[in-house]
Amino acid sequence: MCDITTIGMVSVDIFLELTHVLQHQDPKTKGTCYSFPLGGKVPIQDIQESFGGNAANTAVGMSRLGLKTAIITSLGNCITCDA
Repeated sequence: MCDITTIGMVSVDIFLELTHVLQHQDPKTKGTCYSFPLGGKVPIQDIQESFGGNAANTAVGMSRLGLKTAIITSLGNCITCDA
């Protein structure tokens, strides 16, 4: 028996570690912005993939809190029917 069951989306998150990226400070927000050349190629140093999505992230968080957790999600291609 589970303490909690999450229902919803699961996705694959892909994180790219980039090299040679131009940085500048946005004058309005004072935050750091990254620039990429239009039509140019951006060198990638590393790629990391992990599971994500609201249902998966919540299930992992609850499990780390010590709860017995289950997840209900769809897997594979979604098929829609015209009525």
